[in-house]
Amino acid sequence: SAMYPTRALEREREGEASLRCIVQDGGSLACERVSETPSRAGFGNAALRVARTFKHAPTRYDGASATGTPVNLRVMFRIADEETRRT
Repeated sequence: SAMYPTRALEREREGEASLRCIVQDGGSLACERVSETPSRAGFGNAALRVARTFKHAPTRYDGASATGTPVNLRVMFRIADEETRRT
């Protein structure tokens, strides 16, 4: 993926990050990093970039506006093995 942290990909390191977000008007997410593993490997910033591409539905399941709704995201970065890349 274009959002995978470059240095981590070059070193074949996998990781993940947790974000705490709030749904904004129009469905975009305003997020902050809660944690990343391994730390300082770029996965937190990469997860924030991924979250900017997400769009939440304008309403929740109960029909209420989704604006202001908290959302927790866990973004995992994994390197596909050779077999997966070939298919």
